[in-house]
Amino acid sequence: LVTKEEEPSALDPIGCAREVSESACSRIALRIAFVMSFADGYHPKQSDILDFDDNIGEETKKNTTSTQTRKKQNTGLLSRISVGHSNHDSSVMDHGRELLSIVFARPGVSKDQNDPSLSFLSIGCNESIAKTATFAMRYRALKTASILCPQEALERIVLEERYLQSNGSDARCTLRQCTFALFVAKEVEEMGLVLPHSDLAKLSTMQYSSYARVLQKNHNTHLLKTKGRFLLLLVEMGTVHGQSYEETFVASILSELNHLHLTRSLLLACERYTDFITSQNEESFEDRQEVINSCIATIIQACVKEGVTSMTMDKLETFIRITNLFGKLPDICSDLVKSFANGLFDIISSSASERIRVDLIDLAISLLGYTRDKHIREELQMHLSQVNGVISNQTEKLTSATGADEGKLKRKLLALETNRVFRKRKFSDVVDRAGE
Repeated sequence: LVTKEEEPSALDPIGCAREVSESACSRIALRIAFVMSFADGYHPKQSDILDFDDNIGEETKKNTTSTQTRKKQNTGLLSRISVGHSNHDSSVMDHGRELLSIVFARPGVSKDQNDPSLSFLSIGCNESIAKTATFAMRYRALKTASILCPQEALERIVLEERYLQSNGSDARCTLRQCTFALFVAKEVEEMGLVLPHSDLAKLSTMQYSSYARVLQKNHNTHLLKTKGRFLLLLVEMGTVHGQSYEETFVASILSELNHLHLTRSLLLACERYTDFITSQNEESFEDRQEVINSCIATIIQACVKEGVTSMTMDKLETFIRITNLFGKLPDICSDLVKSFANGLFDIISSSASERIRVDLIDLAISLLGYTRDKHIREELQMHLSQVNGVISNQTEKLTSATGADEGKLKRKLLALETNRVFRKRKFSDVVDRAGE
């Protein structure tokens, strides 16, 4: 299948286009944060360079000037890495102001090509894109700001710089709304789709569900290179708190993801959908249970099939997320619990890693509390006891075999030690005789 090529693994932690993009953005943001934090004189102040005391001698001034000249020659940021940082609070605010100026940059405004912040934010972009603040670069800048600056500092800078002032619009937006708008704009931009606005403030106050319907209408999913990423974005735009919600639209997108068997994107969509629905306390979840049960069944089937053949520690996270998803659902289907638990038992029986078996057994035990069916719970407990018994027997055999191997190895070492001493003595005898 074409969709199999798009998401070949159901258990790989970075197995879909969205996860690849977010992982790359996080890595780049951490690198930028490191350089900005430890680059000596990244935010030099004029007073620090020119404010000399009148009592400083001419020789000291010459030494200071020569030092500044050497620093100017080493223009690269990495060449100016230092261990400490003076005036930490001031540096944090300076970092925040610089990064937020990129986040809220006006569209089409070019920045200096030698700007160090822009050169790092443009990683992965071609030269023509790197000259302007794209939404991808703004998103990286915001991620970097969230690493370097506390939320209170960012809110203060936004307020002082008046970034969120309404431009002729009655709607007011917050930094949290801007964050989601920037994320949507970055996703749309990277998929090559069309944005309704280029202004971040306007994007923050638009109706996302309406925009999602327009995207679905104007783009055939089967013609896109990243179908899972596109459909996942539609689900996210259709489940925004404080905006209109259309159940039939979101359910249709989930069904399409389920039909395409895009497991990684489907798992992300189910997590988003479940978090949104369970937060709506005034609405019942029973009408939506059928859709989410069908999606989870597809996820379980794909994950268990892959886990039996190739299970590693990094893939364990996916099973933990599925278990957490069960805990968020108020009335999970007992058959789903049974199917997932039996799948875990199959992986436990086929896995050679003791650590993986122990962790999966813990997940299986936690699943017992997610079903109200007494017969299914007793059946799973019996199956769990059998699996534990098999593992115990295998461990005992492995321990006894290891003990026997250790005994053989010890005897071999003793034999080698005897030979070594014997040869040493014979060699000394030869030396003694030669001396005579």
